[in-house]
Amino acid sequence: MTTTHKMKKTKQCWCGNTAIGTFSPDYLRCSACETLIASAILEANSLQVKDDDTDFYGRNYWFTHQEKDLNFPNILDRAQTDLVDRCLRWLNTILHYKLPPGKTLELGSAHGGFVALLRWAGFNATGLELSPWVAENSRIIFGIPTLLGRVENQNIESDSLDIIAMMDVIEHLPNPMETLRHCLKLLKSDGILFIQTPRFQEDKSFENLVEQKDPFLEQLKANEHFFFIQQKFHPRFLFTVGMPLCAIRTSSFFPLRHVSYCQSKTFE
Repeated sequence: MTTTHKMKKTKQCWCGNTAIGTFSPDYLRCSACETLIASAILEANSLQVKDDDTDFYGRNYWFTHQEKDLNFPNILDRAQTDLVDRCLRWLNTILHYKLPPGKTLELGSAHGGFVALLRWAGFNATGLELSPWVAENSRIIFGIPTLLGRVENQNIESDSLDIIAMMDVIEHLPNPMETLRHCLKLLKSDGILFIQTPRFQEDKSFENLVEQKDPFLEQLKANEHFFFIQQKFHPRFLFTVGMPLCAIRTSSFFPLRHVSYCQSKTFE
């Protein structure tokens, strides 16, 4: 799968450090916070899908790329299996921190199964996707409202959301701090942000990963995974954005993930 999108060269880490060394052929490593950074990162406006047949996050991403490149089920198969697996587990986790009713937005909602579960549980939930085909598919399968495009370009009122969820999304963002700062504006004073992202053991070198055939190697897809922020630095990352950390833990149902739960605007 190829892309002709514009790329920008990495100059510094989110933490401001410019002393960034080589980690692997496609990734750099920050000497201060140990974040892994793709050597070249998509321009943010390149994420929008204008042509579902040719753009990176279009229809082929959910079929050819998932099945042939990654050996994963396609989006239609996942609409069934995810519903009783990860989506149900995510819902159970969210209910520990926030009960319905409440207005919820999921970034990168894919087939829409998680949004559907949130709505069935009593939340006023909406999805958001980059592909017109994926957005329409989620409306057809689960009958859910799905916004199209980047969250920064949506007409969402400030201080209007109770929950924003981005499950395995933040690593795909060309500028995660910019996106999270925008999300903070949309959350109510007691709003909650849920982030699930791949978990990397920072004491390992690329050579260690290769030698040990570490499962994390599957995450090193530099054309779509731009940042891997280490678990121990998530509090600092979220503090820099303006969100105090509520909790962080290794996902019990996805061992290669960690999940951050943070409450918005406590410092105001």
